[in-house]
Amino acid sequence: MGNIVDEILEKVRGSPHENEVVEFKDRKTLNKDEMGEYFSALSNEANLKGTEFAWMIFGMTDDGRIVNSNFLDTVESQNKLKKYISEQTSGRMSYIDIHTRIVDDKRVLLFQIPAAKNGTPTTFKTFAYERQGDSVFGLSDEKRMRIMRDSMPDWSKNLLDGFTIDDLDPEAISKARYYFKHNHPLKINECDSWDDVTFLNKMGLTIEGRITYAAVVLLGNPELEYHMPDCTLKMRWILRDNDMNTIDNEFFPIPFITAIDDICSKIRNVKYEYFRPGTLFPDRMDTYEPAMLREILNNCVAHQDYRMNEYITIVEYDRDRLVFKNAGQFIPGTIEKVISSNSPASYYRNRLLAESMAKLGMVDVAGGGIIKMFKFQMARFFPLPEYDLSDNHVEVTITGKVIDKAFADTLMKNPKIGFEDVILLDKVQKNLPISDKDADRLRFKGFIEGRKPNYYISPSLASSTGDSVIKGKALKQKGFDDSYYKDLIVKYLDEYDNASKSDLCTFLYPKLPEALDDRQRYNKVGNLISALKREGRIINTGSTRKSNYVLTRKQ
Repeated sequence: MGNIVDEILEKVRGSPHENEVVEFKDRKTLNKDEMGEYFSALSNEANLKGTEFAWMIFGMTDDGRIVNSNFLDTVESQNKLKKYISEQTSGRMSYIDIHTRIVDDKRVLLFQIPAAKNGTPTTFKTFAYERQGDSVFGLSDEKRMRIMRDSMPDWSKNLLDGFTIDDLDPEAISKARYYFKHNHPLKINECDSWDDVTFLNKMGLTIEGRITYAAVVLLGNPELEYHMPDCTLKMRWILRDNDMNTIDNEFFPIPFITAIDDICSKIRNVKYEYFRPGTLFPDRMDTYEPAMLREILNNCVAHQDYRMNEYITIVEYDRDRLVFKNAGQFIPGTIEKVISSNSPASYYRNRLLAESMAKLGMVDVAGGGIIKMFKFQMARFFPLPEYDLSDNHVEVTITGKVIDKAFADTLMKNPKIGFEDVILLDKVQKNLPISDKDADRLRFKGFIEGRKPNYYISPSLASSTGDSVIKGKALKQKGFDDSYYKDLIVKYLDEYDNASKSDLCTFLYPKLPEALDDRQRYNKVGNLISALKREGRIINTGSTRKSNYVLTRKQ
């Protein structure tokens, strides 16, 4: 390894210039998140250039001069960075090594970065990056597709030699016919005239009568799993209570076209009651929209990276929420990108499987499947689906109840709020971060108030519901004018003669805006005290460390 490091150092000194796989830094240090973004960008560029590694070199200028670097000057600091990068990147990737070299009594630090794995762009905190000149940007669709398309063939199109359609499940084939005729009513008679070989060839599940991996996944007898190379073809359902204790579990083997029905019947989809504002009788509905459950399970089957040899997992929490998890990176990159584009993806991990399922009406390859799921929840005024795209997996959480009545009632009374705004307001109610641009838009429309990151639904929007509880909650989140809190402090000191800052914090915290965290509340009390001191209304008769505030007139 030492020879490789010395060779790259000699090469860049002899012909100094940055490129997509070599980044120079002179005396500058970067924070760990900036290092993570560069890690993702250089790793992806190395894959696209067909090189095994990329390099980030500290202590060298753009023209090849060695200028010394004190960045990460201990083994402990280097190991901490390696660990952090591993925790935040897809596939838990990290530096191959961090090499130190002394050149002309000056220190040079070389970060050796592995190329992105075949078919999977390297992400940092779920985002993939690329190099453009001296800067780092989000990975473009063109480069993302090149990494995926050029280095990963369609797994689902492989043929399973030595087996025929006789090794497929007859009930599963019958169900596939039913799905096709249900979604293509004009072709019912034509479909009935096809034998199984013709039908499966037309669906793409067999090629000239030979069964594909896609056919095994959807229609195969369970025993076929043991003849498939290095993959797991099972779904796992787990029932847990809210303390994470496992109450029950069950495995569902292939064929997945019938396993999906079995899992849906296993999930306890009880009736949920909800009182709309101004009504005496509740609405009764299923805890989970059945069509949405099938949509998610079908997507798990279509987009699972079967080469990772993992189960598709469904965890049901006691009549509360469902969590679906499948292996493999989320190919579009982000949920926001899918929603904003509302267009079909240009690449699928299992293209044949996805296209065959689309012919059967099981998945939507024209785009819109995820948006459809969001709208299912919106129609019920339930929290929107939550996605966790970290660690090279896709995890979707579906909540089966109203968790914030104020939010639900606000949507009911304001049906004209746009789809994208509802998604952002859902994040606000869950205390999830939104971008500055999105916050500005919601604030301009009068939908939110508060300071980053503690936004809350505005009292003006909440007032449209006519619900006094909701309006009161919105006002409590917003808080009152400073004069109100200063008057409370004065009244406290008038009643009890003196108080420390700790006493005033204990007194005021319950009355301060709910949108503030503890640190912000502490600072708020400090600002109120300072304002009263400047106004000459109170003085501190104690010390800085042991304050004792009294009213000036009493002193």
